Amino acid sequence: MVVNYLVGVSGGPDSLALLDILRKENKQVIVCHVNYKSRESSDRDEKIVKDYCEKYNITIHTLLAGDYQKEDGNFENWARIKRYEFFKEIYDLYKCKTLYLGHHLDDVIETYYLQKQRNIICDYYGIKENNTLYDMNVTRPLLDRTKEELVRYCVSNNIVFGEDETNKDLKYERNKIRESVLSKLSREEKNSIIDEINNKNKNKLIEKKRIDKLMEECIKGNTLNLIEFSKYSKKDKISILYHFVINTYKRKLSISESRLNDVLKKIDSKKPNIILWEEDGLYLCKEYDELNFRVKKEPYSYTICYPVEEKKYKQFSVSLSGERKDLISVNKADFPITIRNARTSDKKVNKLFKDKKIPLFERRSWPVIVDKNGVVILVLKLDILYNEKVTFKDEKIQLYIRESEDTNEFK
Repeated sequence: MVVNYLVGVSGGPDSLALLDILRKENKQVIVCHVNYKSRESSDRDEKIVKDYCEKYNITIHTLLAGDYQKEDGNFENWARIKRYEFFKEIYDLYKCKTLYLGHHLDDVIETYYLQKQRNIICDYYGIKENNTLYDMNVTRPLLDRTKEELVRYCVSNNIVFGEDETNKDLKYERNKIRESVLSKLSREEKNSIIDEINNKNKNKLIEKKRIDKLMEECIKGNTLNLIEFSKYSKKDKISILYHFVINTYKRKLSISESRLNDVLKKIDSKKPNIILWEEDGLYLCKEYDELNFRVKKEPYSYTICYPVEEKKYKQFSVSLSGERKDLISVNKADFPITIRNARTSDKKVNKLFKDKKIPLFERRSWPVIVDKNGVVILVLKLDILYNEKVTFKDEKIQLYIRESEDTNEFK
């Protein structure tokens, strides 16, 4: 059985050296290259990779990433997401065993210095040799080799490669570190820094095991219990918050200690219902004595006429028969009725939510029934009736409103 391996190749000496090494090991490789059109040499690098693959009859897939817009946020983060989503697509297409990436020893040191400089909270300094990203097994076998060594490898093996001219641009922090620190270090000095990183990571691993035990006490599923959380020291709270967020997003995030301190201040505030964090459409919310992750739900509004027809909607289904727990009664005179999400303008409903301590994000999608005059007459799931003009002479229409099962793990 053929085992496929995916290789991310930019056209630089590190990734091309990696590709050449894997080819000589007779691995069945599939190459992925992303062209961001972000610099003059982008097309040149794509041609270099294609020429190498054509020479050795290697399957290659390329992606033109499209135009980056400022509203997309940080370019490096945007590019990283584009790159890994593309890798994941091809990885699954060929049922690959591993994604190989060409990070090297200098990248490890650069990342370490950036982490310290930005006061980044992390569970690992530098770059891991093996990890999981986007449900892909990722390995970086060149972490013990310097950039200079990989350049020499390419030159001695007659491998054409490209140099990214933006690596000299000092507006990027990584390039500043490369110029002011790495360029002045000997191989022995680099080895010494790697030893320092490895020792710190050993201590990180011990600390992580201790934090894991605390997390078992205060986190169940996607919910963090703030009563238990309040018992810990500030340092432990920072660590727990970091891992709570990282474990939820299941991807690389760069989180500074100052940002987590800001979240802690909001947690300690007297406001019972507030948004603490937003990233990629996922919201971390303080909901009374809990922290929960929520996804933003779109508003909805559906008109139902009499006679009622059975129908399925995205949020619920309307039937003329069903389970007793889904049964509601509506006056015939109220039709056509509307089933929609609660709104901030529904003052009585919002007061009810506060009294019942309904979390903020649940309020935004909570179903209510509105009569033909636009008046809220029923709050579903709470069975609160607001129609005060009901008489025994009113003809009742019985309906079964069943909420759709939410396939998203974050309600």
